[in-house]
Amino acid sequence: MSITRDKNNTFFKSKIVLLVCIIVLIFFIIGLVREIINRRDINNQINSLESQVAELQSQKNQVSELVGSWQDGSHLEKEARLRLGLQKPGEKAIIISRAEDQTASSVASPLATLSGNQTNLAMASNNPESNPVKWIHYFFK
Repeated sequence: MSITRDKNNTFFKSKIVLLVCIIVLIFFIIGLVREIINRRDINNQINSLESQVAELQSQKNQVSELVGSWQDGSHLEKEARLRLGLQKPGEKAIIISRAEDQTASSVASPLATLSGNQTNLAMASNNPESNPVKWIHYFFK
């Protein structure tokens, strides 16, 4: 019995076994560090994707609200008034422009005048000349 115990003690006391154990331990530590780094990167990606999902969800809500307002018709009327200068019968539109160098607002001439059921658009300008006079000046002067 003492012979086998001596062999076991010398086996575990040998420098080669110690070196092999250290190398195996280093490989395990390297693998563990890589796994920790990978998990941290994956968690960062998950967090960024969750923030993108929240942002896209808010955009989806905004779009659905916009679609709802377009289906309602009130938004269409508002856009037609603002962008196309359309009016309801009996209404008159005015343009209030603010110049950068002026502090007070100036009121321009009406954007559209109504005659019966037809709407004639006359653009407001700073020049008091009528359109025929402007055309004459354009072609002959």
